[in-house]
Formats: sequence, structure tokens, C-alpha cells
Amino acid sequence: TLEELGPDGLAGVTRDMNWFSAASQYAIAVGELGDAERAEGAYALLLPYVGRNCLTARAAIIWGTVDSFLGRLAATAGRYEVAERHFQAGIAAAERMRAPTMAIRTKTWYAEMLRARGSLEDLVRAGELERKVAEDAERIGLALEPSPDVSGSTA
Repeated sequence: TLEELGPDGLAGVTRDMNWFSAASQYAIAVGELGDAERAEGAYALLLPYVGRNCLTARAAIIWGTVDSFLGRLAATAGRYEVAERHFQAGIAAAERMRAPTMAIRTKTWYAEMLRARGSLEDLVRAGELERKVAEDAERIGLALEPSPDVSGSTA
């Protein structure tokens, strides 16, 4: 659990060559759990790296764009306008890198945020993004699974 990191959360994780791995996985976990308080703290730690990629193992693994993870954290904290800017930047960066799986993940998170914000326009845009995700996934042969809720159920 995230509590095992101690009261400092991500701030307590050693800043070494694996920190971006921890930061990206932390952002995913915090988003899945809907933990707004932890999202705010992690957002502040990742913000200095905006516009970059989360790399590890001497750049052998790219977890995604920092903007995508910042968007996930900002959305979890309810800061939708900030999240939207990060998601848009993350999608653009992933597409420039020709990294379709990163773009698909970011579009999925963006659609989730639009649904949470909930205006009629947001719901229409979310549906458009979800259709684009399905098309992109099919084009590259990526099987999509429904996101589990916090209990782990996919129903």
C-alpha cells in the first residue's frame, strides 16, 4: 500500500536513477485510488520536470511523458484545467515520439478526467477520445481492458 512509503509519500523515496520509475508508478496508483492529497504532493515533486520523459535504466525504459503523469495527478486532485493542459502536452509529446501506447494511455486518462468534470461538452469530447483510443489500439494490435475500480473489480 502507499502507506508503506511512510508519511512523506513520494517525497520519501530516494532520488536516484530509479526515482522516475517510482514517481510514474506512484502517479498511476494515486490516480487509481483517487487520493487527492497524495496527488497534490506528488504533483509538486514532478512539476520541475514538466516537458520531459520519465526514464529509467539509463533510458532503456520510458514510462511516459512527465506531462501525462502530471495530468493524472492534477485530475486526481480535482484541478481539471491544469490537468487538461498537461494531458494535451503529454499527447502531443507522445505523438511526436511516435509512441502510440503512451498517447493511448494519456488519452484514456484525459477522457476519464473529462467525464469526471462532467459538462455536456466534456462528455462529448470524452466519447470522441475513447473512440480514438479504441481505433488507435486496434491499429497497433493493442488489447484494451476495462480499468478496475479501487476494489479491483472490473464490473
